[in-house]
Amino acid sequence: SASRYKSTVSRHKIGEGMRLLLNGDYLQGPVTQEAIQNAFMRVGNQDFMIIETGPQHYMQTMCQDGEYILEVRTGGPDKHYRAVRNRTLPFDHSKSEETFTYEEVSEAMDSHVAGVTLPSFLRLQPLNVPH
Repeated sequence: SASRYKSTVSRHKIGEGMRLLLNGDYLQGPVTQEAIQNAFMRVGNQDFMIIETGPQHYMQTMCQDGEYILEVRTGGPDKHYRAVRNRTLPFDHSKSEETFTYEEVSEAMDSHVAGVTLPSFLRLQPLNVPH
């Protein structure tokens, strides 16, 4: 359940050296789960948010018409991924393959900063980024 998941993630400490960006501007202060959620609540249509966990390592989301896209980078250009809905689970055809709800992205961000496995409803698909 979601409450059990949240209690599991909240036991994990958020890593040192993380930075939070909202629409390209670094936000001051420590990166905590509360700071991440406060910034995420400010992401409106066409806005974006990035959680940097290290050089070339980040998770970013952007709002498009009330839905969110999600990307993860774990190194150079060949390590850049778009989150897509995992079709190995029972698939809800009313949901887009490449967009997620606020709650789904929030859950993925919590997992990412805690350093635990991303939620099973998504998988990462490599982006073809030109060098």
